[in-house]
Amino acid sequence: MCITIPSSPNVARSRSFPLWNRLAASPARLLGFAALLSLAVWGLTWLLAIRADPLWMAADLAFSILPMGLFGILLSRLPQWLKVTPLRAVNYGILFYLLLTAQLLFHLPILFGAQPGWLHGLLSLAAWLLLLKQTGQFYAATYQRNIGLERGMRVLLIWGGAVATLGYLGLLLTDSASLSIITAAGLSYLLPLSALVLARIVKSDPRIH
Repeated sequence: MCITIPSSPNVARSRSFPLWNRLAASPARLLGFAALLSLAVWGLTWLLAIRADPLWMAADLAFSILPMGLFGILLSRLPQWLKVTPLRAVNYGILFYLLLTAQLLFHLPILFGAQPGWLHGLLSLAAWLLLLKQTGQFYAATYQRNIGLERGMRVLLIWGGAVATLGYLGLLLTDSASLSIITAAGLSYLLPLSALVLARIVKSDPRIH
């Protein structure tokens, strides 16, 4: 006699969304998807010449969209490198929704002939704060000592949050922001942070040694 145990509502719901389950399997997948989706919409806005201030477009790219992919890689890799407990899906899921909501509040005003404002800026900065809090917990919990590259990443993340804050405040409160300043500010943390992440990935890959 065969007895079938009914699936729980959570299991049934999980089976109903296979694509979401695959994306949510790691921060790199989930936030990488968010970055690609946001970049596609950003590029469409640019190509269609919708009335968007180039300064806001540059700030969104430098301080919100491009960091998304790095956030995902760091939240996936740092627990391995530091040998600490990785984040639960609900924690990086909050970051996913926060970043996409910030993108929604970026594009909606543009569609109606306005420019992004405080809500977009505050949500983007809230994502930075959440990331800094989550990664800070990794560093506080690790017992590893030879983590020079990882500590460099931490410094650059803090610098990135600082320049993102100054960039958005410059757009919202003053007329001193310029395209060259925003571009330089974004590159000042994106390039060295990307280089450190790549160097650490190469270092941890046994096939390269």
